[in-house]
Amino acid sequence: TLDSLDLNLDPSKTCDCPVKSLCTKIGSGATPRGGKEVYLDERESHALIRSQNVFDHYFDETGLVYISEEHVQELRSVEVQSQDLLLNITGDGITFARACIVPDQVLPACVNQHVSIIRTDQNTCIPGYLLGYLTLPSIKTYIEFFNSGGSRRAITKGNIETFEIPLPPLNVQKEIAKTIQNLNGKVENLRKQNEILEAIAQTLFNHWFVDFEFPNADGKPYKSSGGTMEPSELGDIPSGWRVGNLGDEVETLGGGTPSTKEPDYWVDGDILWYSPTDLTKSNTLFSLGSDKHITKLGLEKSSARLFPAYSILLTSRATIGEITINTKPACTNQGFITILPNEKFSVYFLHGWLLTQINLIKQLASGSTFPELSKSTFRKFLFLIPAPRQLENYDQAINPLFQKTENNTRQIQILTQTRDVLLPKLMSGKLRITS
Repeated sequence: TLDSLDLNLDPSKTCDCPVKSLCTKIGSGATPRGGKEVYLDERESHALIRSQNVFDHYFDETGLVYISEEHVQELRSVEVQSQDLLLNITGDGITFARACIVPDQVLPACVNQHVSIIRTDQNTCIPGYLLGYLTLPSIKTYIEFFNSGGSRRAITKGNIETFEIPLPPLNVQKEIAKTIQNLNGKVENLRKQNEILEAIAQTLFNHWFVDFEFPNADGKPYKSSGGTMEPSELGDIPSGWRVGNLGDEVETLGGGTPSTKEPDYWVDGDILWYSPTDLTKSNTLFSLGSDKHITKLGLEKSSARLFPAYSILLTSRATIGEITINTKPACTNQGFITILPNEKFSVYFLHGWLLTQINLIKQLASGSTFPELSKSTFRKFLFLIPAPRQLENYDQAINPLFQKTENNTRQIQILTQTRDVLLPKLMSGKLRITS
C-alpha cells in the first residue's frame, strides 16, 4: 500500500557504488562429476539450483534436482545461504539475466555453473533492493552489453563486480525492498494457488477418464461400483464409450511466420502471434498475450492460421510439450500444433487429455536437426470418447477450477505490471514510499 508519496528524494543522499563493494560473495557453481547421471529426484542432501529454476522475482521448483552428500563436497564453496540473490549468468534470450532471492524452503542448496550467487553485506545493501536493481529493464539492457557469449549469452564475475548501482540510505532501501517483497508475495501466493488448482483439475480428469471412477447414476464411483467395462484399443473402457483418432474428432492447425523483411507484415500489427518462447517465458496455463503481433496482411501472406480464444497451443518443435490456453484470438509460428475445442469436446477436457499424452508426445518427436512432432502423427493419436453425459458433467465440475486459475492469472498480470511501473521510479528516487 502506498501510504504517501515523496517525489523529491534528496539525490545528495544517494551514491553510485560498484556491486563488488557491497557484497561478501559473488561466484557461480559447477555441475558435479557425472553430470545428469548423478541427479536425484528426491532430496538426499542438497538441492542443485539451475538456471531453469531462476525467474525474475520468483523461484520455480519445477525440475529442481538433488545431489548426494558425496557430490555436495565438490560444491561446498558454492552453497547458497538465506537471502542470497541468484542471477543467471549464461543462457538463451529467455533464461539469461533472470534474478531472484533464494527461498528458504529450497535450502540447503548449491548452484551450477549457469547461476551466480550474489551475497550482499546487509549492513550496506539490502538484498531486496539489489534484486530491484538487477530486474530493471534498463539494467537488463546493460547486462546484455557485457554479453560475451554470442547467441548463448554469458557474463562473468568480473562484469557483475563492476555494475554500479545508486545506493540510498538503508532505510530507503528497506522501503523499496519491502514494497517489492509485498507485491512479489501476492504474486507468489497466486502462482501457488494456480499450481494447486491445476493439480486438482488433473487429478479429477484422471479420476474420471483414466481410473473411470466418474459418478454413476447413483453418485457412486463407476468402475469400483461394478460399472460395465468393455475392451478397446486402449484397454477396458466403460460401456458406451469408444476410441477414435484425435484428428477425426477435433480440428488441429499448424502455424507460420510472415517474412520479417516485410515491415507491412509486422509494423502496428494487432494479431497475436505466438512463438514457443512466449510459453516458456510466461510459464502459465492461460496466456493473456504474445510478445509479437502481425498485421492482417502478414496473416494473409503466410501459412499462419487465426484461431479463436480458448484453443490449446502445444509446442511441437525443438521445445516439445509446452501447453497454454490463449484468451484472445491468435495465431502461431510453425513450432506449434493448435487444438480447437468444439461443442462436444471442451477446452477443459482436451487439456486434461493432452496432459496424459505428454510422455508419448516427447517419445514420438523425431528429427535430425531438432525434435519435432508432426501434425499427421499427432492426429493419429488414439483418443478416448466418453459418453456425452459424462463430458457435460465433467465440464460443470471442472469449470470453476479453470475460471479461478484464469482470474488469478489476470491478477498476477496486474500486480506484475504495477511492480514494473513502480520499480524504475523507486530505484531512481523519483518516487518514495513513506509510512
